[in-house]
Amino acid sequence: MEKGTDFHDDQMIEEILCDKATLLILQEAVAELDREEQKLIENLYYKNLTTREIGKEIGVSHMAVVKRHKKIIDKLKKFF
Repeated sequence: MEKGTDFHDDQMIEEILCDKATLLILQEAVAELDREEQKLIENLYYKNLTTREIGKEIGVSHMAVVKRHKKIIDKLKKFF
């Protein structure tokens, strides 16, 4: 709004605020992960590597990466 954006709908403002709040919670949750867990999240979601590529890089099977990913996601869900 400070930059001159007009919002036509209160619902739109509410959605933007909820999205920002969710993003802040997610950032805090990821910061609580250990370095190895953060690296896995970074590789999957920011570098768009596959579980096979990550497994090859760290020397484990892709199923081990899938299991680690699931544990991390479960950990992150607790923050929400």
